[in-house]
Amino acid sequence: MGLRMEEAAYAPGTTVARHTHEAPLLAAVLSGSLELSLRRGAHGCARGAVFTQAGEPHANRFGARGARLLLVHLDRPLALPPVVHGAELTRVARGLALELKATDSAAPLAREGLALQLMALATREAGRVTAERRWMARVQEYLEAHLLEAPRLETLARVAGVHPAHLARAFRAQQGESLAAYVRRRRVEWAREQLVRTERAVAEIALEAGFCDQGHFARTFRKVCGMTPGAVRQRRR
Repeated sequence: MGLRMEEAAYAPGTTVARHTHEAPLLAAVLSGSLELSLRRGAHGCARGAVFTQAGEPHANRFGARGARLLLVHLDRPLALPPVVHGAELTRVARGLALELKATDSAAPLAREGLALQLMALATREAGRVTAERRWMARVQEYLEAHLLEAPRLETLARVAGVHPAHLARAFRAQQGESLAAYVRRRRVEWAREQLVRTERAVAEIALEAGFCDQGHFARTFRKVCGMTPGAVRQRRR
């Protein structure tokens, strides 16, 4: 197996201009953080690994604490996204970094085994994330189609095909807000469209959006839209 492994350290705030690598590179973060910039966007990583294909132009910017990376130059292409998150990746990479310093006759075998484990973990995590994005999209489609109903967590979990607790955790982690906050925000956005496009009474729109208390509706509306329902209606006129 023609893998090449090395540890690299970068000072705080270091930037590396756009460049390429001859071989696919899996760079696991041992400490600190970095941002990987590709043509299709930038990706931050503080726990896990970043991945670039052979010949793929990219630039790096390292965080306020700099970074230590475990670099694995691969001898084969892998179907990985630019960033693969996971504490287990960091744990295995740290073990591999220790083995790079070892001088006994078993060290080469240990390095090869840990490098393969790192590649397997990255591939498995990437597959899990892909599957999660698919069922997350199904959940969002369901919520949009039933926005003004009262969705139950158990129903959404059946749509996703996962446990309700896992759905709640994963949704918050991926969307940056809870399921309830997402539904409430989307209902307010729907209400705003109604205020702009129709002559319906504010109270009627609020009730259909699931707000029995107009005061609660007004406060939530202002938090989401930056103005009151009345101000939105006035602007329309």
